[in-house]
Amino acid sequence: MLRSGAVGLLNTALGYAVILAGLAPGLGDIVSNAAGLVPGFFLNRQGTFIENPFVHLAGNDPESSTAVNAKWPGAAI
Repeated sequence: MLRSGAVGLLNTALGYAVILAGLAPGLGDIVSNAAGLVPGFFLNRQGTFIENPFVHLAGNDPESSTAVNAKWPGAAI
């Protein structure tokens, strides 16, 4: 939860900076806003939606035949 919030704050700041940087030379609203969305995809992929490195500590070891799939709870392995 903390990591998700930090990524969200960074995404907001960086996205807004990209939008302002696009508006300054006159790129227009649509182009600037579209460019401002791009960093969010990369930040969320790298910072929010990464595999949990501690999944195996909770008994969810993907190598185990009795593992519970941590990414999709209830899914068949």
